[in-house]
Amino acid sequence: MKTKSLFISTIAMVVLLVVALATGTFAWYTSQSTATGESAALSTAASTSATIALAWSPSGTGSQVTFGVSNVDPMIPTTELATYDTGSGGVPPVFESGVLGVTGGGQEYFRTVSSPASPWKQKDSTNAFNTLYLRNLNPNAGAKITTSVTLPTTGNSGETIVDNNDILRVAIYSVVGDATEHTLIGVWGVASAGDAYYGDLTAYPGTGEYTDYLVGTFMSGASTLSLTGSGAASVTFDVPKSTNAVIEIYAWLEGTVLDNDRSALSTTGDEVTFNVTFSAAEI
Repeated sequence: MKTKSLFISTIAMVVLLVVALATGTFAWYTSQSTATGESAALSTAASTSATIALAWSPSGTGSQVTFGVSNVDPMIPTTELATYDTGSGGVPPVFESGVLGVTGGGQEYFRTVSSPASPWKQKDSTNAFNTLYLRNLNPNAGAKITTSVTLPTTGNSGETIVDNNDILRVAIYSVVGDATEHTLIGVWGVASAGDAYYGDLTAYPGTGEYTDYLVGTFMSGASTLSLTGSGAASVTFDVPKSTNAVIEIYAWLEGTVLDNDRSALSTTGDEVTFNVTFSAAEI
């Protein structure tokens, strides 16, 4: 007997407004004494499926959710992003950011380190809820979910940099049912912008009177994340019948790339859009 899989698509469209990281306000490589980012607004996530819902409550059946305002800042994760289990002591990813000075010998060092730094995470427009549920409403069958993220296009060409679209990073986790395991679905980025680095800035002490951290030492020891390209699908996860999965989305700008020149670009207030697509096949 032949069976036919039911294919369902759930599309979460996120419009990310990257505004005003003005020159002198933040740059990864700068001698400024503060590191701040401006607000970013996100619009909506929508479901086109009658059997899969996106909602801010475990009983919601809506087809659309609206994101609230948050910050998107340059930073890096301190360790490689990976699946973690809170039931066995695992913890969410930690991010760091830094502001640099220059030594008398011309070496750049981390004047200050902000740890933890706060990446963008999903929340609703009223700031009342921040848990996003992907709900399998089908009482008869489980669903195999495949996730992809379509990143923004960039106008950058060679050494000509006109936008920061290419340094947006998006990481997505899922927590299915009553599980305590936070499964890393993937980390998306545009490879042409360079690698996505991770590492603990505070692990690279400077020398002499510069008791903070030398940039050269950090970059020589830092590791890179494995990135999934724009539009590509990543690891599948299963959601049993009549079960919810919590979706966790992190977004940040690649801190090792955003310098003074790129900081100036953010004053244009251009929108950056990325689409998160959940495709579900009946199992």
